[in-house]
Amino acid sequence: MLNLFKILILVLQYIVFIIYYIFEEFVINIAKKSLSFIQRFRIYESFIEYINRSSDAMLLFSFFVIALLAEASAIFAGYLTVHGFVALGIGFYILKIVIFIPTVDIFKHNKKRLLKYSAIRTAYYWYILIIRTETYKNIKKSFKRLKLYIKKSFSPIKKIISNMLKKFFHND
Repeated sequence: MLNLFKILILVLQYIVFIIYYIFEEFVINIAKKSLSFIQRFRIYESFIEYINRSSDAMLLFSFFVIALLAEASAIFAGYLTVHGFVALGIGFYILKIVIFIPTVDIFKHNKKRLLKYSAIRTAYYWYILIIRTETYKNIKKSFKRLKLYIKKSFSPIKKIISNMLKKFFHND
């Protein structure tokens, strides 16, 4: 009975980590592209500089308001998806990622100041704890191998389609 319980816990752990990793990959890809786009704007740079110079109260307020707006967008995305508006749900989830970018930037630049607060310190502790587990590392390695395999598998197809499009659009 104990072995069955251990196996069940292990399976659940793998399922949770796989779901987390898939979302992490999805979020990171969108966030990187969005961040490089958003950072081009002087107003964004000015906002981050202002927050970096602000008081701890303003820093904490900005951090939580932006995070709450992002989570509200995610909740609304879930609501839309459940009610059959999948495309809108995906759109609002992508919006959540874009809204959340300043929170990550604020944390990155003000980590020491923010970790003074126990709620943030606890959440950060759990995040670090998760990404350091062997299960997480194994799943991450497996997904990297899978990604490489998919890339290699679709490379010939991509070349064929690319050549067809070139021939179609460049009638020389």
